[in-house]
Amino acid sequence: MARTSNPVAIEFLRTEAQTAHVFANIASRAEDLEKKRRNVDNARKGYDTLLYFCNQFVLTKNEQDELQTQISELRRLLTNLGEKV
Repeated sequence: MARTSNPVAIEFLRTEAQTAHVFANIASRAEDLEKKRRNVDNARKGYDTLLYFCNQFVLTKNEQDELQTQISELRRLLTNLGEKV
């Protein structure tokens, strides 16, 4: 049986991944420690949300691959920012 996906679900996941990447990139450039911590926290929340919801939605193989690539990149960014992921 072919997997079908909900276009709203994949768009949610894409948006969450993009937003988390933005927060991680802001944190990596922040000189103010409070700003850095706040943005790392927001990026981490996005990462955790992605991990939770990627198993809640039915995704096609291509969507799964896309999402795993985004999660891997976000994991790398967070690790570079000192997060244990």
